[in-house]
Amino acid sequence: MMLNIKKTLKKFKFIRAIALKLRSKSKRFAIFNFLNSKSVVLDFGANIGNVSQYLNDMFNCKIYCYEPDPNAYNFLKQRFEINPNIKTFNLAITNDGQEKKLYFHKESKPGGQISYSEASSLLDKKENISENNFCNVKSINIKELLNNFEYIDLIKIDIEGYEYEILPILIENNQKIGKIICELHGNPLVKNKATGKIKNQHLSKKYLELVENLKNLNLYEKWFVEWD
Repeated sequence: MMLNIKKTLKKFKFIRAIALKLRSKSKRFAIFNFLNSKSVVLDFGANIGNVSQYLNDMFNCKIYCYEPDPNAYNFLKQRFEINPNIKTFNLAITNDGQEKKLYFHKESKPGGQISYSEASSLLDKKENISENNFCNVKSINIKELLNNFEYIDLIKIDIEGYEYEILPILIENNQKIGKIICELHGNPLVKNKATGKIKNQHLSKKYLELVENLKNLNLYEKWFVEWD
């Protein structure tokens, strides 16, 4: 296992060298350009660390990665274990700090697997997970976590539908957060190519309510950026 991870990391390093210039010029990645070596970044749902790796390569900032999926986290930890700028935590981010069930992709083998780890979710109704294939994971209360920092330049969020549980607290504390970049689930405009149905339709109401609130507060696409 260790040998396979080292080979993969070496491959990633080669790929990064080729892709870095292309990504840095991409409109999608240009939103990170306000960062620098003094910046503090929290990566919620870091998975195997691709976004954190990019931010480290480009800006050399301080990054704190949170990933509950045990398969993804094992890779993440070994990827950054000798990088002094990046700290990793095998934790979910929640609104109560309680132990949670993390559900794996419906095509994943029992106990999950890294190739499907991006889909792992705390929500048992997410359309692409199995309610019968899960593990218990520890979490940290978002309020407790925010109290550990005086100021956070960026929070990147990709937590597969659970974002709606923590975003109200982040909005309340927007004065100590420079920017949030977040993947939102339930967008009525995003449809499954195979079925033509809205992805995660059960979250559409929450999506619309959140976006309306952010717009009313003049935070949408300014302080809060929706990222896919």
